[in-house]
Amino acid sequence: VGVAPAARLMALRACWEATTGARLTLCSTLSLARAIEYAIEHDAQVINLSLSGPPDPLLDKLIDVAMTRNIAVVAAYDGAAPHGGFPASKPGVIAVTDESLRTWPASVYGAPGRDIPTTEPGGKWYIVNGSSYAAAHVAGLIALVREERRAARPRIAVRRDGRIIDA
Repeated sequence: VGVAPAARLMALRACWEATTGARLTLCSTLSLARAIEYAIEHDAQVINLSLSGPPDPLLDKLIDVAMTRNIAVVAAYDGAAPHGGFPASKPGVIAVTDESLRTWPASVYGAPGRDIPTTEPGGKWYIVNGSSYAAAHVAGLIALVREERRAARPRIAVRRDGRIIDA
């Protein structure tokens, strides 16, 4: 709402919080695959994957399908994972990190990722930090550009240095 107010959202819950008391979020290949497949089949124009993990063959193929259909795929870059983690390390995926981290590869975008207001259950507000929230900003920016262009299937082109040249 704050970035691309006319965008329609598909809020697909593919992960869940651990019940151990720690704020840990868990996902499975199956839950992520079902959400990505749903987004593809329901004509999403942007898929935000604010997560990172090991490479996964099924998710890799689904992301390929999405990109073949001109769906922009945005992912959070994990500075602690090799090559930023998967799916951010996948060619064609728009990798995003929290710009306050100051250091990241040229192929990764920096975006606001600190002190982001978000909603919580019960009508409350909460302040969050991290690359996942920066990735959401970039996904919103792509939606806004597409909204402004009023094109059904605009093309995303990413140069070797990672810069978007046509959204």
